[in-house]
Amino acid sequence: MPTPSLNLPASPQRLVFRKIEQVMRNDPTLKRVVKRWQTWTGCDVPNDLRPPALADCPLIRLTPFESSDTLRGPASFVTALIVQIDLFLGSSNADDALDLYWAVRRSLYPESAADRNTIHSALV
Repeated sequence: MPTPSLNLPASPQRLVFRKIEQVMRNDPTLKRVVKRWQTWTGCDVPNDLRPPALADCPLIRLTPFESSDTLRGPASFVTALIVQIDLFLGSSNADDALDLYWAVRRSLYPESAADRNTIHSALV
């Protein structure tokens, strides 16, 4: 996990984003196929900022965004975390793009109910 440079307490959004990254990176299929990850760690600034190149493909870039807050009462609010998932394949084959996106979906929503529950528990 990256070390934040501002030394602030970890936000729930950061913890969830890094957990999503961890789940995807540890998925056996994605581990086998993906050559490069771009996840804005700050640990490898040249890699974080370098545009995707053909030699890097397949590459997955995860970019976190927050939506607007929804007030839940005088002392609480909810914010949705949006993770944009960009896939760079280095090919124009739609089959590869569809299959890789399916692998991404399966990494976050596995077929096994037990695996889904494990991921869900880690994210809540």
